[in-house]
Amino acid sequence: MNHHEKLISIMRAINLTACLALSVLSFSSIPKASAEIGIDLKLGGGKPELEINDGNSDSSSDNYNSDSSNDNSDSSNDNSDSSSVDGNYDPCFIHPNCTAGAGYSSDNKNSMGAGWYCKDAKVVNTNTSFDKCNIRKGCTNDKNYVGYVANSKSWECLEKAYIHKGCSSTPGFANKGSLGAGWYCSDKKEVNQKTQFDPASIKKGCSDQGSGIKYTDGIWTCN
Repeated sequence: MNHHEKLISIMRAINLTACLALSVLSFSSIPKASAEIGIDLKLGGGKPELEINDGNSDSSSDNYNSDSSNDNSDSSNDNSDSSSVDGNYDPCFIHPNCTAGAGYSSDNKNSMGAGWYCKDAKVVNTNTSFDKCNIRKGCTNDKNYVGYVANSKSWECLEKAYIHKGCSSTPGFANKGSLGAGWYCSDKKEVNQKTQFDPASIKKGCSDQGSGIKYTDGIWTCN
């Protein structure tokens, strides 16, 4: 091989090497598909957070409300219309099995409007079964309260009583007793919030009629 042929061979080898290097460089610059997909998913718009609405979100502890639509009771909603039937009675929306006591709210924004509700602050509505009520107006004064009367199976306006257990003297009504206005045992024994009292179901007005009260079947009632 003469000198001219050797030169041509060397030039061909250089060109081949350059082509191979360019091919390797081009291939290495291709982005990986998985990396591109990962970036797309990360930057893509996500779904908005699911907004969960609590069924009691509109309820407030300031209102005497109660949700007892699932309670098993023989009660009906008839008492909710008591104010329209007889103007001498307050509307009442006390759910069955109320153990927190009853309170009156004059707020018309309550779920059922102004009236008597259980103090446990649960939500009530038109689907709730309510206890029977016979609560005469004016029961919010100092000497009265609303209590459940077992015999009539209804909530009624009653007079407060602080008759200690074991009272053997005839109870009388006092406007300024140690615990406020109410019925007390006449033995003048001091009573306070820690005293154990007899059950009482003395209807409103008993102290005014002068008939006194009696202890029958474990409870004090109006004669």
